[in-house]
Amino acid sequence: MACDVLITYSWNRVGYCILRDLTDHGLSVITADTSKYNTCSMSNRVNKSFVYADPFVHTQQFIRDVCRIIEENQPKVLLPTHEETFIIAKYREHLPADIIIPIMDFASLLKANHKITAAGIAEQLAVPVPRIYQPQSLEELKSMESSLKYPVVLKMPKSNAAKNVYYAHDFAELLKLFSKYYHPQQKREDFIYLQDFVQGVGYGASFLYNRGQMVTGFVHKRLTEKTHTGGVSTKRASVKNETMLDYGRRILDSLSWHGAAMVEFKYDEQTDKAWFIEINPRYWGSLPLPVAAGLPIPYWHYCIAVNQPFEVNDYRSGIISKWILGEMIALVDRILSRKLTWRELCEFFNFKADNYDDFKKDDPKAFIGEILYYFLKLVKSGQLNPESHQSEEY
Repeated sequence: MACDVLITYSWNRVGYCILRDLTDHGLSVITADTSKYNTCSMSNRVNKSFVYADPFVHTQQFIRDVCRIIEENQPKVLLPTHEETFIIAKYREHLPADIIIPIMDFASLLKANHKITAAGIAEQLAVPVPRIYQPQSLEELKSMESSLKYPVVLKMPKSNAAKNVYYAHDFAELLKLFSKYYHPQQKREDFIYLQDFVQGVGYGASFLYNRGQMVTGFVHKRLTEKTHTGGVSTKRASVKNETMLDYGRRILDSLSWHGAAMVEFKYDEQTDKAWFIEINPRYWGSLPLPVAAGLPIPYWHYCIAVNQPFEVNDYRSGIISKWILGEMIALVDRILSRKLTWRELCEFFNFKADNYDDFKKDDPKAFIGEILYYFLKLVKSGQLNPESHQSEEY
């Protein structure tokens, strides 16, 4: 039986938000993931759910599984939602020719995803970027000692969600971290790099594009984050900020973007200055917020894919969305890292929000599915913020 959309990586709140938005607009949706029991598979909104091989471990089998799901269910559109986006883009020609996949090509995704490359693009467009250093050896790092200001941020060029982000507060700590994560056998573009620390709050400018033309833009402020090193927000608010919208649009316009993307910034609210941090060249974790604020981005994305007309509207500022499971993880992380503040503790017990990413009264089993999936992942990895598999192919 034919359906409208297939969603991949459907275990978490992003896939769930897309599922709800599409079904709210009358579409038939199927989902797939590596686990039989997950957020979307246990939702009362899903038409059918399927299991595929891990795209980052068994890539070829993953592609065969997705082909099978498409051939058996005939969806019009495939919407990847996370890092599997890169795999799907790379192997696009191996998927059925008639399935619509409204994302960028593989080379463009790689370009946007690489933090140093993306920072270079931003600099060329007069978007402020914290200074970057990429020493090629321990000796070169030592020669930089006098020019560094602390704390220094250490990052991996292709990591996501604050994974592999470290802070050095003096040169001794920097040497220790660099020695641990610098691998001379890697390709140069994969070397760990250093970046100046900039004071500010995490903000995101999110966009939907149609073949190089911006359809809508949205800005949010992070209120709480899952780990003390930053990254994924667990509570955030919709705001208006023309500067970050302009910066983000400059960057994505230059890439002739197509589909969804978020541009991340650090923003100093006292000086009104924003610094580019990175591009998230796919759907982003805080997607439930713009949807709750009045922008049905997944539905508009579907309409773009099938050339169906739709009317674009503005969004409401001051809307707060909270990821309940993420807040629970954040609390444990702060306690274990001994970085819990009184303000954060009070914020955790403040359950007031306009929207909850993962809990809906009309669909409680979906929340149970999210908890089951994350708990099993936590037990297996032993980490609150487990590193995702990343295919060597990208």
